[in-house]
Amino acid sequence: MRIRPATGAALLLLATLVWAALNAQSNGAPSTDYLSPELRARVQQLKSEAGNPTEDPSVLAERVATLWDWANAYALTGGPIPGSFPQSVAAANRTLRRLNDGGAQLPVRRIGRFVQQYTREFEIKDESPNALGSLELSSHGPFRAGDFVSLTQTYTVGEKAMAEGGGIILGIGRSAKLQATEPSRAGYVTIRSSNPNARFTLEEPWGEWTDFMVRRTLAFRLSGAPLEKGDTVTITFGDRSGDGPGMEVQSWSNDQVTLTTLLDLEGKGWALTPKWPSFEVVGQEEIRYVNAVAPSIVKPGERFTLAIRSEDQFKNLASGKTAALELLLDGALLRQIPAGSPALLELDDLALDAPGVHRFTVRTADGALEGTSNPVLVEASPQQRVYWGETHGHTGFAEGQGSPDGYYQFGRDVARLDFISLSEHDIWMDDFEWKTLQQMVEKYREPGRFTTLLGFEWTSRLAYGGHHNVFFRDMPAGRRRVANQQAPLLSELYAGLRKDNKTEDVLIIPHAHQPGDWDMSDPDMERLVEIQSGQGTFDWFGNRYLRNGFRVGFVGASD
Repeated sequence: MRIRPATGAALLLLATLVWAALNAQSNGAPSTDYLSPELRARVQQLKSEAGNPTEDPSVLAERVATLWDWANAYALTGGPIPGSFPQSVAAANRTLRRLNDGGAQLPVRRIGRFVQQYTREFEIKDESPNALGSLELSSHGPFRAGDFVSLTQTYTVGEKAMAEGGGIILGIGRSAKLQATEPSRAGYVTIRSSNPNARFTLEEPWGEWTDFMVRRTLAFRLSGAPLEKGDTVTITFGDRSGDGPGMEVQSWSNDQVTLTTLLDLEGKGWALTPKWPSFEVVGQEEIRYVNAVAPSIVKPGERFTLAIRSEDQFKNLASGKTAALELLLDGALLRQIPAGSPALLELDDLALDAPGVHRFTVRTADGALEGTSNPVLVEASPQQRVYWGETHGHTGFAEGQGSPDGYYQFGRDVARLDFISLSEHDIWMDDFEWKTLQQMVEKYREPGRFTTLLGFEWTSRLAYGGHHNVFFRDMPAGRRRVANQQAPLLSELYAGLRKDNKTEDVLIIPHAHQPGDWDMSDPDMERLVEIQSGQGTFDWFGNRYLRNGFRVGFVGASD
């Protein structure tokens, strides 16, 4: 039964007072609560009402809004948010606004179920912070790219038991190559419990859950006995007991690789998200490539740093030491570098005097490997400089891998960029992640050496405007994202940015992979168009903007 507005307001006030009383300490001071009194009251009401099915759009909208605010407040405590949750909130809101999303909506009949499921997850985490227990890896690495390893992950049951009919679901994403049926093959996974009466059986997934990064799963269902607090479950990735080679590590280096592990504790098919441990992947020891990076334009006599990179067969920074190297300038030997140098070697205090274009060459002393630097223009009183940067990259905060720290360190130290932004998708972002992005900009900014830009990727479908990367000039701590969860239309993005910012402090860059709407543009903020990325070359996309009369420049990025 739906409560009339006046009654609902009274109940909110009553819930606020009751919660404050319950949390009062003996000295009369309230205990710390990560929710404000107003949000706590809304959350308590949601807990009591979420199980009541409804298809009333206005009721569902209120419940989704409360759930979204609750999840963001919980995220700011450092608690794990299900990876697909922010995206599902966006989908639910599009449905409730009657925006036809070409099949990507969350149907009205499923929104109530979605609210019920995630209300239960955050209720468990809210009322018992240790309910989900913990996951621990036998090793955090580093492992070398492409190697085969055997790695165990131990789940220790927390304050909430795992009921029979529940279980563990392992996601098989883009990098993991896992299977649980052929012991002699790579990626063989086994699972066992400390409780001898508990059995895990490989089954098809039995519940309701989705995650963009999980394309396939290994789902193990519990029978025989429930698991109680302190019981353990050991999952072996790359079990070699059947003479298998182990689990193949991905071929690209990364500082934070996770093994997606979801828990069904109640047997309802609702997969809960615990905090995931991670391991590191580094390059192989053997060096297959050498190259050098220098500034693009310098003045005669200007001091600069030349970086020499030694890379493995996958073009990762190698983990081994170098052989003896020779550095040449325009073909003439400039310096000899003894063996045993690190794979990333910085040569400081170099200078070029002769005007013109110069190139450095680095090679092993035996001539087996050789690489050439970018061209360096030496010009007296240069009127302009060339700077290199990244405006479109992702980490594990969105659909990628790794930490923001690893992203910025790679861009600065390995890629040798002059400027960088981490433009995470808003449909996978919560408030904790946005706060972290703001902090990263401040942490890694080095005036005159390394420029960091606060940004995010506004992520809507083509029908509503397509993907647009948004960047802010400065003041990262004071900037607010205009997130798709509340603003799914391109016109709403423009309006939200104008409301909170001066237009000269904002840069918007649409791109062609999930293309932006070339029939609409804000000329004061949308001044560049991305026509080149890791997804391909899209000069046709830039032409669309030009044909519509928009004055834009063009940019490339990696995505």
